[in-house]
Amino acid sequence: MNNKKAQMLEHLLKWESLLKQIFPVSIPNTCVWEDKEAMIKILNAIASISHSTHVFLPGGGGIDIIKATESAEEGCIELFGGIPYILKPDTLTFHSFNNNYEWSYFRLETKYLSPSGIYEDDELLREELTEINPGFYVERSVWEYGYYGYDNSKNQEKPLPKTARIVIRYMEGAFVIFTKTSHYNLSKKRDAYDGYHNMMSSDEFKNYILKLSHLRINRE
Repeated sequence: MNNKKAQMLEHLLKWESLLKQIFPVSIPNTCVWEDKEAMIKILNAIASISHSTHVFLPGGGGIDIIKATESAEEGCIELFGGIPYILKPDTLTFHSFNNNYEWSYFRLETKYLSPSGIYEDDELLREELTEINPGFYVERSVWEYGYYGYDNSKNQEKPLPKTARIVIRYMEGAFVIFTKTSHYNLSKKRDAYDGYHNMMSSDEFKNYILKLSHLRINRE
């Protein structure tokens, strides 16, 4: 077995082990979580094998999540994948197809999150900001300058505090999580990084994946 195949097998085995950890009695075809704390626990379980999983973002692209935490913003959570992604979760849904683990996935649906007001365009899918303190945002460009505003009492620029960080806030959208071994990740039919999953409802995407899995199985 070459290194690539061995790595793919490792990813799949860890994904299967994770699913059996989450569902110790029997892996269901569908499971839905609506409680924010429960969603954080499941996302952290997924993050525990982050090198074997991948999260596809609403507007395209993807990340390997390191951890998930509650956010300082009311009703929100943060996904850490290099930098924090702030979103307001609605539901986290798991889909499986007759224990065909390569096609099993999680879909995280979000509620609408009001824009920060930092940028004029209020129809953005997401906004990249510099967070000075929890919930206090300024433009992303401030991070490059190293300071924000001016302190008249000291007659000097205000340096960024140690609490400052770059964050991305998602106003809305769906995130999907697959094992890196999934044929969805590797499919040549369509680039999984184009955010295509966010153009479909949860049911539409499930049917799309079901169709892809059948096509793949029939070819094999």
